[in-house]
Amino acid sequence: MPGPTHFPVNDDNLERTVRLTGQDIRAAERLLHLISDPDVRPDVAPAMAEPAVPLPPAALLDRARAMIGLRRSRHQYFNPAMFGEPAWDILLSLYLADSAGERPTTVKLAALIDTPLSSVIRWLSYLEKERLIERIAHPTDRRIAFLKLTPKAIQALEAFLSRSDNAAPA
Repeated sequence: MPGPTHFPVNDDNLERTVRLTGQDIRAAERLLHLISDPDVRPDVAPAMAEPAVPLPPAALLDRARAMIGLRRSRHQYFNPAMFGEPAWDILLSLYLADSAGERPTTVKLAALIDTPLSSVIRWLSYLEKERLIERIAHPTDRRIAFLKLTPKAIQALEAFLSRSDNAAPA
């Protein structure tokens, strides 16, 4: 096994050497790979990925509704500008819309989560890039697209909502 690799570091004109072991270099290469490849995610511990007892769909929907309700109620106590998590609100809202057989559009979703349309559009582009949502073209109006969660997003949301530590909505 090769010895540590030395890299010079210039810190306030004080030159030092940092020693990296082979393990450090492999960890840095893995981190670089994770950062540069959006399809690669760090391994999740099996206990974290799979709930001990899967919850029935109604319980998952109840948890999603409770999370949205609690998130909205905080605006009664705090300035809404303090909180900025449109992506999470989008995912939860689309999850609930899907269960109700609704097909929201971007404009309807923006109104539903009380977020400026420009922010929703930006977040939808990100969520689409992450393969968490898809846009489905309106059959007669090319200006309109319906929004839908992908199976990847549904699986991740249901795994998250099934975790016992998510029983009390956050």
